[in-house]
Amino acid sequence: MLAQVALNLTAPILLTRAALPALRGSGDGLVVNVSSGIALIGMPFYTTYAATKAGIAHFGEALRRELYGEGVHVLNVFPGATSTPMMETSKAGAEHGFDYESPEEVAAATIVGITDGSLAVIRGGETRAQMIALNRNDPAAATSSSTAASPNSSGPSPATPACNPFRRSSPSMTASLFSPYRLGQFELPSGSSWRQ
Repeated sequence: MLAQVALNLTAPILLTRAALPALRGSGDGLVVNVSSGIALIGMPFYTTYAATKAGIAHFGEALRRELYGEGVHVLNVFPGATSTPMMETSKAGAEHGFDYESPEEVAAATIVGITDGSLAVIRGGETRAQMIALNRNDPAAATSSSTAASPNSSGPSPATPACNPFRRSSPSMTASLFSPYRLGQFELPSGSSWRQ
């Protein structure tokens, strides 16, 4: 769990901090944060991953506002299910919002987002888009649908490890709490702010 936090959240924040002087100095800097569609609708058994990816997305959103007018653009990318080694053990399919695409397709969409000055690139197909909208408008309904029937069950019921398509081979992905979104200037643990 802590390794995921370090990789998906702490490392990008510290790397961005280290690069900010050069990015600001260029007058045309760019930060691309690779989040995940799961940051927009948390899925069962991806709790730590969802929290870190939501965290990096909100970091990017706050950083974009913090750097407004300083010549640094911040783009958040929300890939859907991408055919990478991480997804090899997942049994979740399109009916659960997992429309798989290649890393090259995600990269091409990211380049389009960079070129046209987008604030976000959201991938994942129509089912994922519907799930994100449902989560935004009726979180309780999104919860029941994301933990509902797997391909092996007859109707809505709590997800169980034996039949849940979201179950991954690594149980270390399951223990985490999601921090609520907070506005304001991002502060590093040492107390120093981005504006030094």
